[in-house]
Amino acid sequence: MKLETHCHSSVASVCADVTDEQIINTYKSLGYDAIILTNHINWYWKEGYPRTSYKDKVDYFINRYNQLKTLANQKGLKVFLGAEVVTITQSGVHQEFLIVGFDKEFLYSNDLVYTCTQTKLFEIANQNGLFMWQSHPYRVGEERGDPKYMHGAEAFNCHFHHDNNNPQATEFCNENSLIKMSGSDYHHGDQPVFAGIYIPDDIQTEKQLANFLLANQPRLIVDQERCIIEREKYIKSEKNL
Repeated sequence: MKLETHCHSSVASVCADVTDEQIINTYKSLGYDAIILTNHINWYWKEGYPRTSYKDKVDYFINRYNQLKTLANQKGLKVFLGAEVVTITQSGVHQEFLIVGFDKEFLYSNDLVYTCTQTKLFEIANQNGLFMWQSHPYRVGEERGDPKYMHGAEAFNCHFHHDNNNPQATEFCNENSLIKMSGSDYHHGDQPVFAGIYIPDDIQTEKQLANFLLANQPRLIVDQERCIIEREKYIKSEKNL
């Protein structure tokens, strides 16, 4: 099963501009079998979601997932529930981790909106059987986490708006015996997609996916040469504006 591990939708991540239909069409056209929808758990919850109570915000987050899942299933694309969580750092520098293996009840019981350090999030992940990996650990302007408190990290992130320094991220994973992950970090309709992993076809639930990733190094979808080319094209286009 060809799986995208890092994808956002505009209805729940305000930094994204892709509709559910665009997500489905993009990934189906590129031969993906499944995606993990990893919308943000950060300040959007407090300021961007059209609800007041924490429970209502969880419901909004989950409903947006179910909305995409229903449409995608009709087109033969599986959607797993995930999230990208901002953690608290002493330096105040931005830091994010991706998680999978949870459900609505977990979010009801665990308020992750600017409440967790990396260490605390890792403790919660282990207590609940979640797989936790750092997003773009070598991205310029972000803080790399302590490898002792994560299961894996993105060795490859192909979001062309950012300097992700994937070779250093890969070395970081190798040096610290972390599960290497690959994700497109999909936000925009014009964004090239050429990342992800392969998982067994019989994985049907988020718990099964988390358990697989906790125990196995998946085969990665990586194209570092294209990543460099797309980044250079983007920088050039920005200079010409």
